[in-house]
Amino acid sequence: QALQQQIHELSATIALNQPDPRQLQQQFLQCQQFFQQSIMALAGEGLTDDLLPQVQSYEVEVNKQFRLMGVDVMFLQSARQSATRTQRQAQMRDRVQLLLTYCDRVLEL
Repeated sequence: QALQQQIHELSATIALNQPDPRQLQQQFLQCQQFFQQSIMALAGEGLTDDLLPQVQSYEVEVNKQFRLMGVDVMFLQSARQSATRTQRQAQMRDRVQLLLTYCDRVLEL
């Protein structure tokens, strides 16, 4: 739930017309680090044998989306044209929605 909250905050920043690239990168890195240090580091502690593969599958997908979003953040920062910035922001919004979906599914388990 804490990760979900951080992703919602990141989503609000992405939704701005002209998000501050530094703030966006900082929020993104906080989300990614929280995921890696607080969630992936648990390595399935406290999960039953039938839930572990499902949760690990979601962890892999979340990690992949964070890596791809890191590329989006980098390209957004270097974008000079408005159309490119808009495209990157749209990709990031899609990734955020996917991340929130994954969070919901894990919490349902």
